[in-house]
Amino acid sequence: MCPDLYSVTGNKSTNSSSGAVSSGGKCQVDETFDLRKSASYHLSFELSPRTISFCVLDTLSNKYIALYQEEIANEGLDKAGTQLLTLLQTQELLSAKYKSSSIIMVSEQFTTVPEAIFNPAKARTFLDFNIEGTERGIKGIEVLSDKMKSIDAHSVYALSGTMLTNLRSALVGVSILHHTTSLLDTLLRLYKNQNQEICFLHVQKGIFSIVVIKGNDLKLCNNFLYNSKEDLVYYTLFVFEQLKLNPESVDTVLLGEIDKSTEEYAIIYTYIRNLRFIDRNQGFNYSYVLDSLPPQYHFNLFSQYHCVS
Repeated sequence: MCPDLYSVTGNKSTNSSSGAVSSGGKCQVDETFDLRKSASYHLSFELSPRTISFCVLDTLSNKYIALYQEEIANEGLDKAGTQLLTLLQTQELLSAKYKSSSIIMVSEQFTTVPEAIFNPAKARTFLDFNIEGTERGIKGIEVLSDKMKSIDAHSVYALSGTMLTNLRSALVGVSILHHTTSLLDTLLRLYKNQNQEICFLHVQKGIFSIVVIKGNDLKLCNNFLYNSKEDLVYYTLFVFEQLKLNPESVDTVLLGEIDKSTEEYAIIYTYIRNLRFIDRNQGFNYSYVLDSLPPQYHFNLFSQYHCVS
């Protein structure tokens, strides 16, 4: 709850124009946040079946000045979209018109198509061919594609057409991306000069992504749903086996909602020993109110602006 604009230290903002903030999530807000300056702010959302998060970037100072995060019941992405629409009506931080906005959608189903063979008119065919059990037969599904900046490829995925229509109406001009689009573009840009294979594990509630790259070469990107820590390590070791990666030596980078206190970290470290956490994306500045946040947390949320700017 944020009954007023409180920073993480508990100091109330002195900016009287900010107004009241009322919602069921946790927010951290810098005292420089000012709704009257929202025309220079970018609003980034991350929507998953179990969480809604957003952050505010002051594009003039290139600094993140607000973060909101809320856990929700696991009732699917469509339901999460409905809850986001409600949040847009009730959260004071969202009451102004922003310079721009974007949403990354967290969904396990997607496929990556090389630029050389990609045809927008056949996007649904690519999705149906590569994903078993996709929602291709359900009416009202819209197939989308994102052109990646770091490699010559497109992410292809499907979302509810009704949800997309409602979100586009509520956030006019919003850019919508699959979460792997932002993740891949960022990782490939930041680690393009590495000549050894690196495995990234991006862990969120109920879903995680595995990305393996070597320089500019994408070896693998896949998403897995998991219900237990055993599921997580099973799928990870399966990928290591398929790619013949040595769990004792391969550089393995953790990001997302995982730290040394979590059971997910403990079981991963049992089998994979060369672990480290990713550093915060240095392409941006961050308010001091975010200092208590582990740098790997919300990495993809904070990074998505580079994909839409």
